[in-house]
Amino acid sequence: MSTSNNMTKVLIVEDDKELREALCTTLQLAGMAFVEADCAETALIELERSKVDIVVSDVNMPGMDNSIWSSKASGRGHAKWRVRLLG
Repeated sequence: MSTSNNMTKVLIVEDDKELREALCTTLQLAGMAFVEADCAETALIELERSKVDIVVSDVNMPGMDNSIWSSKASGRGHAKWRVRLLG
């Protein structure tokens, strides 16, 4: 996890560990703050804990259905942008 109070913070939600790590490494190299979650349920907890500006989320994760995740995520946090990864 990378944090800073005055920079854009991204929440990465991806169940594939290697892809999640690659995305986080890319953000770190770009000097961006981020938090990560391996599932929708953990992402909802992170949205309660952290103010994030952007959510990058896989749409095909085990557990919570993407439409339910999106609905619950919309009511939490302060993210201005949501990006969904298809794959």
